[in-house]
Amino acid sequence: GIDWLQFGGNVETTKGRWAPFLGFSLGASRLSVLSGGVDDSWNFAAVLDGGVKFEVLPFMHLRLIGRIPFTFVADENEVLCPLGGCEATLSGTPLIQPQVLLGLGFNFNL
Repeated sequence: GIDWLQFGGNVETTKGRWAPFLGFSLGASRLSVLSGGVDDSWNFAAVLDGGVKFEVLPFMHLRLIGRIPFTFVADENEVLCPLGGCEATLSGTPLIQPQVLLGLGFNFNL
């Protein structure tokens, strides 16, 4: 599994009902294996993201998000280790996991 601890933010500009945005964050990721006795590994990580927010109603919006998380693997890490037999080893190469997400958001004005 991969767990992320990230700090960053987004910048967006409103153009009518549409709001394009860009984001960036820095932090760490933990590579963990549930079996096989392999130790967890913490590595430097960054995430680039961007997309568009569309206002459906004054209190509700949809977001289409494209994300590219990068984990910079410093040491040799074993991955894909079901039942103790590892299928892959990462060493010194960034682990890149592109994602496309669709979200529903709500605005609360207190």
